[in-house]
Amino acid sequence: MFITDTPQVLSQSTLAILDPLNKNDDQTNVERQLDNVAPLIDRFALKLFQPTITPTSTFPGTVVRLPLRRHPSRLSTQILSAPKIRQLLVDFIHDELRITLLFLAHLTSISIYEISADGNVTRLAASSITRAPPTILDNLPLSTCTASSVDLKETTTIAGTTSPLTGHWRILRTSFPAAATAAALSTRLGPDATVDAIAILEEHKLQPDLAIAAHLSLLPEPEPNAGRLFSFLPLPLHTHFSVHIHAPFALTPSREKLQNREETPARGSVYHISVEWNKLLFDTYLPQAWALLLHMLTASGIPDIFTVWPPRQSPTQLGDSGYWAVLPTHLAETVIASRCCVWPVIASPKQFSILDDVLVATSEPDTLINALATCGLAITRPPQYIVELLKSATILTPAAAHTSLLNHKDALTSDTFQDKLPVILKYLLSTNTLGYIAELPVVPTPNGTHFALTHRLSSSTIHVLLETHEYDLFHTCDANAISLGHIDAHLASLLRKSGPDMLNVESLTPSCILAYLRILPLTHGAPVNATWVAAFWSWLRHWPLHRDLYPSLADFPLLPTQTGLAAVCAPIFEATQIHPRLLAPLKALRLPLLPESRAFDRTSAACAALRTFRNFGDVNNIDAMLDALKLDVVQAFEGDNEAVEQLLRHVTGHMFSLHMNEDRRRKLRALPFYLVHPLAPYQGQGQIQRQRRIRIPDGYTVFKACLTYLTFLPVLVDTVILDSSQSTSLVEALEPNTRGTLFDSEVLALSLTHFASQPNTIQQAIVKCMAVNIKSIPGKLIEELGNTPIIVVGDGSRRSPCEVIDPKSPLAVLYEAGSCSLPHSDFEQATTILSDLRFLDLMQSELSPDTLAERIRHITCTQDHKCARVLVRVIYKTSYKLPPIDEIHTKWLPTPKGLLNPSECHDDPLHHHLFDHVLSQLDDGLRTNDSFRELFGWDQPVSIKVLGQQLRCTLTAALDSAHTVVCDVVRELMDRQISDQDICQLKDAVAGHSWVPVSGTSTLVRSEYAVFSGVNSVARFHQVMFPGPESVRFFTRMGCSERSCTLRPLPSVFYNDIGDRAILVALGDGEFLAHDVVSSSLAKALNMGMLGLKYIDLKSLGIDMGKQLTTTIANKLRSYTPRQVLSEFVANASDAGATEFGIIVDEVTPPSHKILSSQLGEVTNGPSLVLYNNSVFTSADFDGICQTGIGGKSSQSDSIGQFGFGALTMFHLTDVGNVFSTSPESLLIGI
Repeated sequence: MFITDTPQVLSQSTLAILDPLNKNDDQTNVERQLDNVAPLIDRFALKLFQPTITPTSTFPGTVVRLPLRRHPSRLSTQILSAPKIRQLLVDFIHDELRITLLFLAHLTSISIYEISADGNVTRLAASSITRAPPTILDNLPLSTCTASSVDLKETTTIAGTTSPLTGHWRILRTSFPAAATAAALSTRLGPDATVDAIAILEEHKLQPDLAIAAHLSLLPEPEPNAGRLFSFLPLPLHTHFSVHIHAPFALTPSREKLQNREETPARGSVYHISVEWNKLLFDTYLPQAWALLLHMLTASGIPDIFTVWPPRQSPTQLGDSGYWAVLPTHLAETVIASRCCVWPVIASPKQFSILDDVLVATSEPDTLINALATCGLAITRPPQYIVELLKSATILTPAAAHTSLLNHKDALTSDTFQDKLPVILKYLLSTNTLGYIAELPVVPTPNGTHFALTHRLSSSTIHVLLETHEYDLFHTCDANAISLGHIDAHLASLLRKSGPDMLNVESLTPSCILAYLRILPLTHGAPVNATWVAAFWSWLRHWPLHRDLYPSLADFPLLPTQTGLAAVCAPIFEATQIHPRLLAPLKALRLPLLPESRAFDRTSAACAALRTFRNFGDVNNIDAMLDALKLDVVQAFEGDNEAVEQLLRHVTGHMFSLHMNEDRRRKLRALPFYLVHPLAPYQGQGQIQRQRRIRIPDGYTVFKACLTYLTFLPVLVDTVILDSSQSTSLVEALEPNTRGTLFDSEVLALSLTHFASQPNTIQQAIVKCMAVNIKSIPGKLIEELGNTPIIVVGDGSRRSPCEVIDPKSPLAVLYEAGSCSLPHSDFEQATTILSDLRFLDLMQSELSPDTLAERIRHITCTQDHKCARVLVRVIYKTSYKLPPIDEIHTKWLPTPKGLLNPSECHDDPLHHHLFDHVLSQLDDGLRTNDSFRELFGWDQPVSIKVLGQQLRCTLTAALDSAHTVVCDVVRELMDRQISDQDICQLKDAVAGHSWVPVSGTSTLVRSEYAVFSGVNSVARFHQVMFPGPESVRFFTRMGCSERSCTLRPLPSVFYNDIGDRAILVALGDGEFLAHDVVSSSLAKALNMGMLGLKYIDLKSLGIDMGKQLTTTIANKLRSYTPRQVLSEFVANASDAGATEFGIIVDEVTPPSHKILSSQLGEVTNGPSLVLYNNSVFTSADFDGICQTGIGGKSSQSDSIGQFGFGALTMFHLTDVGNVFSTSPESLLIGI
């Protein structure tokens, strides 16, 4: 109510004044039924709306007069003068007048007037519309809604303009199923939001009905920033779209903004529902409606349908625009998914296609687009930002163009199209991909025609690409060869680079040359024409792929040797480069050598050409030399000692160049080079025997031994151990998987690995050697010896020394003769190995965790009580510290009760009275060390639990020594810190027994008869034996009593039934609380007074708060702006079914005589804003205004208003309002 405090409403013959400030004798609202309207004709400017009205006629409509506020009031301190109101109207005319009627159901005209202070009337503006009947849209691409279209023509006249403004609008209206909408909203709210979506939508009048208005005359060049959001009426929300959108948006209370989507509301709250509703509209329903709009507009003949699309949005935009940040994306997805025919085809202005049937152009030049379109390709060119949204679109690329052109090959061969082929060919090759010309007749030939190449796999004809000099050499061998010198340089370059991989072409390859060589006539195994052969080698020398071809010439006899032509790949050596003394054995081995003729000497052209393709063999390269030899020749080689020595020196002198493979290794082994070590055992007839030089058979392992202290070598099957003088590198070449040279420790390790297969003498020698040379033997070998099964044990099997007990150690008594843990008696007597192993300290001579665990398992399994006693004695005598292994907690300890586990025993002879009825002691004569006792907790005091069990057993058995035992246990307990839980267990142990020692006798008494004072032998009360505070504390906790208490009369005692809150209650004199031991049931049985009932009259106080009407109006005005007054009254007129609406800013001051009361004169007689519509208020309308915050339209799903707050915007202008109505039931009787 920034403008007025006194709204006035005139409807037909009834006038009502809304007076929330009680200016009319404390009446909030005033109404009067008029006999005639004569006093109101001028005051309400009725003749402007009804020129023929007479004083006695009924006014056909409703007029609201808002006298402008001239002084601050309790409703508002803001004063809006008539000039300010006029400016509001001018802004409305400029910004909203032409679009206000777009989505209203009934209103067809709005008129705006100004009456100056001297009474001159000016029409500021008038706008009217005509609507064509709606057209139901059939065959929609979307089946999720119903749709219709309406054509609307608008005419607006504005003061100061020479001609009226006109506009032609096409409006799409869509309606989506309510049930599906409710389900979609529920899904968005999530499973945790337990709300009735249908009820919420109905309550807030949120219906899935959308409308989009497109200004047909502006679509080619839409007004910038023209698009607005509507909720029937325009909202102050500019979208920058080219269309206006109406939907039942969830708005803030001011109706100026959408609910803030960036906050995090409580799930399932109204705020949460509002935000998700708006998201549902923008994310789902608006894209579907917009897609239908595009579909509808394709038949409208618009020049560019892409102007109707929403413009590019930023994904990071905030505020209201955040709702439609991804609208273009959702629209594109909807259009694609629904297969809407909305994509205009270039060169076909009226043709629209679905996205799947068009190529989407981006930045290609028009010359190319026109050429392709002329050829018959369907192409569309959306703006770039739309292209970026089309994830599934076929973008115009050389690949896509190629695919489409395959269906238009006839057009490419047309004579009229030949001038466009270079443009298309250039584009197809623009990505340097030859596959894009496959199957298309676009490749030029020397004679000016064009032909098509095909994909390599789809054609049996292969065209070989030949350079000029290659064409001269091989063209007679291939009629389909292509000379690259006759085609375009770019195409030729691409054919060279990627043609052979993609098309049915290939460059000259080694396989082609091989094919050519095979069809050339040959005579006597050599080329017919030596000139051609020379030219071939000369060309091959410079050919880029000569290294690829050369290996393929392996079988062609083009390489000369001393014995004739050889295959090209055959190794060959130059005899002139070999020392004469080495040349003889090499010739004996038939090494291939280059002829010593002039034609192939080092300076000849043929030799230079051959050097280009390959290297001649070098005898210093042992790899090459071995490769050139044949194994059967090597195996048959029998040279004299000098030749063998010369060859051996040559091989060993060049071992650095040797890279062994299996073939070279076999040839090297076959040479008679090798000396056997003198300590190697003789292996018998048919095997290796000692001789000067030997060959090494296949499959034999080879070592060279260099020994210092070892006097033996192990017997190894299929193994040759060579003399230390043999070349190390040569030995390593013979045996690549082992070290070529073995020293003492390595031979010893090898002996241990094969220990079981060695003769007894070698076995004893191995152990003796390690014992004698212990300081020189690596520790890991001694450890390996300890883990090697070399000792024969009682059961005849062999076990490693670390698993065997030294028969001379203290541990031997733990095992019986013949045990598998002791050496066999025969083995012990027949060998010296045990003494050497004992020297090496490899047998078990002390207890270990593993030995202890094994003996305990033996004891528990066999119940060997004797062994258990022996084990305990060994542990004590050896001072062995028991390890924390699992086995020590089993039943292995020897006791008079048999074998028990540690938790069942205790070893404390001096204090056995504390536990001997519960825990057993060890056998007599057995002693334990401190670590033994610590591990089992026997060094700790006996537990409270055991003490309690000792008490229970002693009292139950009624032993003669019971008094002594109980006294000892009680003394122990008095020295302990005992928990309440322990006290309970102790009480349970002595329950029903006499257990308390008393003074002067060896008698035990029950707890209830044991006291510290007030002894009464007649009453059987005895004094506890033990004095002192610890005694009092212990026995009191155990149930004994000092016999001290106070008795009170029952009426003065109250039972505490309110718990800790009793501390807040002050008891009177002579009033007491009952002892805690008194239970609730006992208190009720005694009819004892209850503390809570005594103070039942206390209660909490509260404050009742209310809210005045003026406060409500003032608060609501803060949510609305003065410019919203016009929109709210337009909404009221539309909701009332009016077709006409008028506005007057009236600066005339009416006569000062009163209308209804003199008190209202000062606030109603002045400039005013008058609003008119041609409908009549109903009683529901009046109730809606009066019931602020409830409204009269909440049940009308097609109305704009709902809660009645919008009508309060009138109080921006006035303090008192007037309502004029015709029937008593429509009177405004209270706001």
